[in-house]
Amino acid sequence: MEKFAITAIVVVLLQAQAELQRGTGSVNGTVLAYDTYAPVANARVTIGRPTSQVTTVAFQNWLGLLTIPETDIHAVTDNNGRFQFPNLPPGDYIVAVAADGYTREAKLPGAPPQYSNFATRLTIRSGESLSDIALSLVPLGRITVVVRGADRQPIQGAVVHLGRVEYSDGRRKWDDVEIIATQERGEHTFSELSPGDYYVAVIPNRDDGTTPSNERSKLQPTFFPNALNFASASPINISVGSELRVDVEIPAEPILRSISGRVLDGVLVRDKPPRPGWVNPESVVLVPQGDNWISNSPLPELGSDISPSGEFQIKDVVPGRYDLYVVSRQTDGRRPWSTYGGHLVVDTTERDVANVTVAYDSRSAERVLVKILGLNGSTPHVYRASLRPRKESALRFIEHLEGEPPQDGAIFEFTDITPGIYDLTIAFRDSDNFYVADIRQAGRSIFDSGLVIGDVARPEPVELVVGSPGGKVNVRVQGDRGRSGLLVLVPDVPRREKGYLYRDINITVPSQFTFEGVAPGTYNVFAIESRLYDPYQGASLNAEFLRRYEEDGVSITVRNADVVNVQLNLLRK
Repeated sequence: MEKFAITAIVVVLLQAQAELQRGTGSVNGTVLAYDTYAPVANARVTIGRPTSQVTTVAFQNWLGLLTIPETDIHAVTDNNGRFQFPNLPPGDYIVAVAADGYTREAKLPGAPPQYSNFATRLTIRSGESLSDIALSLVPLGRITVVVRGADRQPIQGAVVHLGRVEYSDGRRKWDDVEIIATQERGEHTFSELSPGDYYVAVIPNRDDGTTPSNERSKLQPTFFPNALNFASASPINISVGSELRVDVEIPAEPILRSISGRVLDGVLVRDKPPRPGWVNPESVVLVPQGDNWISNSPLPELGSDISPSGEFQIKDVVPGRYDLYVVSRQTDGRRPWSTYGGHLVVDTTERDVANVTVAYDSRSAERVLVKILGLNGSTPHVYRASLRPRKESALRFIEHLEGEPPQDGAIFEFTDITPGIYDLTIAFRDSDNFYVADIRQAGRSIFDSGLVIGDVARPEPVELVVGSPGGKVNVRVQGDRGRSGLLVLVPDVPRREKGYLYRDINITVPSQFTFEGVAPGTYNVFAIESRLYDPYQGASLNAEFLRRYEEDGVSITVRNADVVNVQLNLLRK
């Protein structure tokens, strides 16, 4: 009797479960690669109930973020990219996918973001089975770098920099994506890379314990494919889902130079080393000229300490032209800074350079005050001021010096300035229709000659005269709808040193934008494809960049209070 009762209970439970399952539904689908439609194995698929926010969301690509966590159910795709969710109660759901080595957005240069179909909303009815749900993800790129010697054997322990070139204040800048040391086979794979151009720099380990001391200097830092300087380096282009393998060959017995000489006192006694003191120079550094120079370079800094008698020697110098600087690193107890008080151009293209003398000038300016004056009695609001070294001052590797916040909105202060020639750059509020009319010091204009630092510790205050109203330039940019770009306004060649005359803005085509407060003069206007945070942001101050695109721009002349209308086509990079 008891056995019969248990059997009856089991039968009832099975019948109830069958009834419940008859009321549930299921979801089956596949995850594919965005571009090739290849199945994505081991992808993480989640299905869950939507939050109340879903009804206000217009874009499919946000859906994956809007499920109620406690309702989420998870699955992993098989080798064919298939997934399934059985026994789901009727109702509304969101299903979304993610996977290692994949992303949800294809960021192609010059194009608007392209989202994969990584999430979708669906409704399950009682007993319904939804099949063939297709989700997709964008495959990221991979670069395998193999470091070899001239004998084609792999080099272990070399430090590999994978980087991209960006622009800051018009200067090219190396931005490390990843830094890693090679293993026994001399290789490493960089994965999950977005589309774009990448560079590889390799720093061999000269102290690996296996290389004879007389051979270590031959293992020189090298850019892909086998370049000893950045100008000869080649970019590696990664497209959606690219898988590349590249070799970096460390050149055999490269020709290297040396530079030796003496630092002399540039203020008091020119035939003796600088007097000891807290501003005594400590070292000399080399900075490559031309296309070989890049800010934040991954290569070790070339330089040498200065002996008490003022002598120095720099070894293992790749042939080329360099700026040699004498450096004093100082501190006031709160912050450190460097003063570059001596300069010399050296050329090691053909031979070693010996017995050079460079004068160190310790007369850096302790303080420079900049006062903002309005021509019509009104003082505009300036929210940023900076000093930018001119090319003839040779301090091009200093991007800019920021002034202290304004006192009473009209005075900026700069401190501890390295000797050189500078242009003053300022920025007004976007709504202010002002421009720089003149820059004066001690009663004379320095608008064209620039601010000279190095003669006295406290130069005369600088007066920046602001004119108003400036001109307006209305620009209409045509092109493929939805493409993004960088709209650039640059001054003519004689005024290229004046950073405050440059303007740029991110746009989406078709677009219309107005530059206000434009100083009178001649300009070139053009627009190139670019995306927000593209490496070309900030490139408009770079002469090399301008040479590539300005001939396809439009030349305009702006007069005081003028309104100029321009129509452009978006240029492809």
